[in-house]
Amino acid sequence: MPQQNLEPQYYQDDGIDLFEIIQKLIASKKLIIVITLLITILGSIYSFQRMPLYQSTALVEIGQYQKQNQNQNQNQNQIMIQILIEPFDALILELSTNFIHNNKLLEANSENLEFKRIDKKNNKVLQIDFNSPSLATNKKIINELIIYIEKRHLDLKSSLIQNITARLEPINKNLKNSNARSIQFDNLLMSSNEFNELELQTTILKSQLEEAEFNFSLLQEQADLEIQLESLMNQNQSRTQFIGEIKVGAVGSKNKLIILISFILGLIFSIFVVLMKDLLKTFKERSA
Repeated sequence: MPQQNLEPQYYQDDGIDLFEIIQKLIASKKLIIVITLLITILGSIYSFQRMPLYQSTALVEIGQYQKQNQNQNQNQNQIMIQILIEPFDALILELSTNFIHNNKLLEANSENLEFKRIDKKNNKVLQIDFNSPSLATNKKIINELIIYIEKRHLDLKSSLIQNITARLEPINKNLKNSNARSIQFDNLLMSSNEFNELELQTTILKSQLEEAEFNFSLLQEQADLEIQLESLMNQNQSRTQFIGEIKVGAVGSKNKLIILISFILGLIFSIFVVLMKDLLKTFKERSA
């Protein structure tokens, strides 16, 4: 019988007695309160010393141009569709890379800049959000973004026209030279006919054929570019523009959350200190 009672007594001594732990915590309530209050006060001081964060929001309507629907039959009336001057993904990529890279103020705060699509059906309104502790910085960044987008879209049409015009110049020059060569071949062919030079005539005719094929390809390319140029010149295009006003507001304060977390951490730490203090005391008593 004595041996049977030893094992239960062994487990009882080494088990965790929650009631005893609660009693120790109540006995050390002053220490717990002091540590918890101290950490909560430190958290409160930190939260109120943090600079407030402001969010500025602007809406930009992306310009559009009209283009004939390519899927309609020729017998149907012309249906014009609206196309963005620049696709959203391309614009956001441009702003997220080149604009930020060229703006020293944004390079260190790029994570505070966000772009959103507002009208998901038409995809024509871009929302720009920027957060910083300075209202002046917010206004400066938003205004620079709006000016950058508006100027970029105004320049896109001009750059396309300049590009097509630049491509037409060498084509026109080559066509002029080709016509001059054709006249020379005609003169040579007439001269060879007078002297009945069959071999020379064959060479000239072959050169004339090659020149005609080259001339035809140039004329095709010229016609395609002129159609594109005329379409751009007559394009009914709406401008990219800023909508409304820049909205500014304070980002939700996290002071209450920081104080609450400080209180919880302080309470946990104080309980840990009390338990560690009691554990060390017990260890010393057993060692003595």
